[in-house]
Amino acid sequence: MNRHKYTMDMTTANTILQNVFIAGEQQPNTTPFDKIVLRSKAQTTMVTACMWVGIVMLLLTLLSPLAFSSQDFKVTEAPSSKSMQIVSHQLYTTEFVMLIEGDKVDYRNIYAVKNDGTVIFPSKIQFVNGDTEVTVPYDGDQLNLYIPDLDGNMIQAILSER
Repeated sequence: MNRHKYTMDMTTANTILQNVFIAGEQQPNTTPFDKIVLRSKAQTTMVTACMWVGIVMLLLTLLSPLAFSSQDFKVTEAPSSKSMQIVSHQLYTTEFVMLIEGDKVDYRNIYAVKNDGTVIFPSKIQFVNGDTEVTVPYDGDQLNLYIPDLDGNMIQAILSER
């Protein structure tokens, strides 16, 4: 597409502007025409400059995380209840023994709850080859075992008759 650039000298343009005001029955223009043209060019230049400054600021904002990235700061997964597990268990006549594997087991808060709501604490906790052997008294009723870790996770195991 071919654009035509029209040019006109200032006196002719001023004369046309004054004729438009007269035809519209308005007061004639008292501001010199060259100042009107200069203001228009200055406003256009200011708008263009502000637009480019805005684009540069937007790009800097979007790229700033790349400049401040640190290799020392990494997000890792929080430890979950997978860090502890019941490896083996054995039911005897008067006690239930389970072997718990994990490094963050909260041994002081392990407990069991009977069907009637009675809370039972382990009768013995001993460490065997890096694992923990927990012994809970058992009288034949169903037990809900709760094994927490230090991160606030909990394993719940139910011991019941088949």
